[in-house]
Amino acid sequence: MQSEAEQELAVSGYGRLEIRERISRIEGLPQPFFEYFVPPPIALPEGRTLLGLLRESGPALIFGERGSGKTMLRLVLEAYIRSFPQDTLVVSHPLREDDPQTLSRDLAVDLFVQIVEQGRLELTSDEEQLKALIRALQPAARAIRRVIRRMQEEPEPRDPLGHALHWPALGRPAVRPFFLTSMHRNLLNQLSRLLPEEGEQLIEPEISFEAARGWGFQRVFLLIDDADFRNRSEEAMKTRLSPLITHLAEWHQQGVDLKFFLPPILRPWMVPHVQGMPFFEATLKWDENSLQRLLIYRFRAFGSRRMGLDDLAEPPLHGKLDQILVKAAEGSPRRLIQMIERLIQVHIARNPEDPVFRSEDWEAMRSQWPYDPPPPPSLEALINNHPL
Repeated sequence: MQSEAEQELAVSGYGRLEIRERISRIEGLPQPFFEYFVPPPIALPEGRTLLGLLRESGPALIFGERGSGKTMLRLVLEAYIRSFPQDTLVVSHPLREDDPQTLSRDLAVDLFVQIVEQGRLELTSDEEQLKALIRALQPAARAIRRVIRRMQEEPEPRDPLGHALHWPALGRPAVRPFFLTSMHRNLLNQLSRLLPEEGEQLIEPEISFEAARGWGFQRVFLLIDDADFRNRSEEAMKTRLSPLITHLAEWHQQGVDLKFFLPPILRPWMVPHVQGMPFFEATLKWDENSLQRLLIYRFRAFGSRRMGLDDLAEPPLHGKLDQILVKAAEGSPRRLIQMIERLIQVHIARNPEDPVFRSEDWEAMRSQWPYDPPPPPSLEALINNHPL
């Protein structure tokens, strides 16, 4: 059995080079997180990894400001557990204030995806278990039926990811390759026949948990992320989280644990709710050394021997561009990646034949900043305020 470190490597860019380009081209995938995931700077017990600790039994509390990498970590944790499931069902559940009743749909999608990709097919002929699965899948029936139809009708895929290329249509990344066998097709035929076009939209989560246990999942992890929650006021977040919080202890006893990825403002309210249970807590704070590692890894993940952009810049950027980028990121890995990608875009738009980045590229990147405000500081402000 692989160690934690070996498993973590397997879901990183280094472990996925052979399918990296195909992953990045799949429509609907999140930003290609496999390709430049760098574990955040969190002190860990000797010999342990962050993903290994997060997959242990008990709630987890990960706090971080916007852009600190909470969603990146949540996506990689999902990929890690789906790659090495150990009888664990992992459910991604981004909070949405405009549609609070999404847990049953997220449970349905992940239960279907992980039964199929892991080949948990021995219960297809068990009438009771099949009936329980049909009930649990109903909140996502229309989307699941559409994907089943495509799998049944389309020719055998030649891509190394196989039929996993269908998962983005359900809002899930292609994590592990799989190809349909006769047993897969038997299950899909049964689901196509028995799953209603318009299923029951709201079912109790316990119904899904029970179905998951029936199909061999001994544990369920719900990954709760604020990525899609627009109103990040403390009260709005508490109101949305309260129905989940009330079940923490009860669900933990049933083998169901919640892993939260939330803003730090909620820490004083959240911690008391998990005390009395084994839980993991960490706050994401990136220092300049960690961001520099992220910059280096960004190039390595795409197969480049390059370690940064310093030597591709004219004065006053020459030899300093990487450090300027890190300073301007202000502790945010998301912002660092956005700046790199935007800087490259405006440079190519200016003159794709020019071999160096120029000061005007930086100013164009600032003036055409398409992401969350504010735009990066001017070069003058960065150099004056942060001696390089």
